Amino acid sequence: MHCTAARPSLQKRERHPGIVLCTAVCLILSMPFSYGQEMAVPVEVHVPLLLNALTFDHAFMTRNPDEIVLGILYQSTNQLSRKVKDEVVSMIRRDRRRIVEEHPVRAIPIEYSATADYARRIAAQGIHALYVAPIPGADISQIAHATRKENIVTVTGVPAYVERGLSIGVRTRDGQPAFIINITASAAEGASLDARILALARIVR
Repeated sequence: MHCTAARPSLQKRERHPGIVLCTAVCLILSMPFSYGQEMAVPVEVHVPLLLNALTFDHAFMTRNPDEIVLGILYQSTNQLSRKVKDEVVSMIRRDRRRIVEEHPVRAIPIEYSATADYARRIAAQGIHALYVAPIPGADISQIAHATRKENIVTVTGVPAYVERGLSIGVRTRDGQPAFIINITASAAEGASLDARILALARIVR
């Protein structure tokens, strides 16, 4: 298979999620990465896919202001979690034109703690969507409870977290990136997902 790798675009012209997934296949084949078993798709691939997925949440795009604030929940004591957080923040900050339907994206790191202090920080920062990095031993149901109270959509590169209560993730299917969506969780977070992205995803409840 021959393809020219390119970063998946979030521009409005690419409205069908399948187009971005196809572009992501080329990129994932062209780059070495190692995140262990938790994340099968590298940050440079799955984060643009997740941001693009937000454009297929009608409620999300209706209620948000000009700037989308993306919280990055991570664990400072875990090397992989810090690495993923740094990569996500760096990728968003270095590309000042990175947008979601003409909305610029701003990343805010938020440190996870077992005491749930992070929940207050999420509410105080005005987060619109929360990206959850790999956090060994994290209470995913507690994270989900905090985001549902604030109508914050959760996204992640760890597919297992979607099965445990987060909304949208990216997994691999036959060696290619694919969405996994927890429709019970997304509804609880106030999301209204378009049928086009649901048709491409593995659905869990």
